[in-house]
Amino acid sequence: MKNSIFEKSFEDIFTPYRLSYESTRLRPKPNDIEAVRQESDIDRGFEYLGISFVGSSMRMDGTRLTKKIEKLKKETEKLSIEESVTKLNQKIVGFKNYYEKIIDDYSQMQRLQNALDEIIIQKIIQAKTSKKVNNKTELRAILIDLKSYDEVNHKRWIEELISQAYQELALQTPLITAQKRVASEKSSYLQQQIKSSEIVVSEVGAFLGFSQGKIKVKVKGKVVLEAPINRIKRILLLNKQSSLSSYLIKDLSTNTSF
Repeated sequence: MKNSIFEKSFEDIFTPYRLSYESTRLRPKPNDIEAVRQESDIDRGFEYLGISFVGSSMRMDGTRLTKKIEKLKKETEKLSIEESVTKLNQKIVGFKNYYEKIIDDYSQMQRLQNALDEIIIQKIIQAKTSKKVNNKTELRAILIDLKSYDEVNHKRWIEELISQAYQELALQTPLITAQKRVASEKSSYLQQQIKSSEIVVSEVGAFLGFSQGKIKVKVKGKVVLEAPINRIKRILLLNKQSSLSSYLIKDLSTNTSF
């Protein structure tokens, strides 16, 4: 029984793999064939021009596939959804014209399709969040010409992508709202703390005194404000007609928190 790949004709070996001289660029030179002859046979498998040949199966080298996916994400990272569709279509057509005629591992096509779905969903979310796209009708118009790696019902596929993006947006919204609320409340709290730790005197003729551990502000003999001295960090006098008691001045000069 003939096991060696090179005991058969070139056509006999590659025809089962759907490899065509005229439709692909996988045309080994004599020196390349000799190198493969010395290292491998069809039963043990070998790699050639980025394709792994094992038995009757052909698949893309795993590392090469991972790099293609990473490159795809990087090249579309800063693009708008419209620009991403154009870029992705170019990549998909190039891939299908070259690799789809060769590889027969469905899981690899599925990995590429999943990566494509992920990119588009994130682009929809970005477009909606930035308000560059207002509704689903606009999204459908943008995605109508988007190509796919896998065989899909195009209309249903686009609707699923939009639906998934909207679901992720719905999940993100409560979190974003909560984060904004916390930030707002924190800012408000800090402002209140600042206000509660200072005394601003704008009334003409105001008098600031000190009694029972509290600073008291009097206008025309009536107490209009009082606060524990250990909470006050700053006193602002907005006019030259206000006065402070000597007791207050003395206490403030020795108060380490002021």
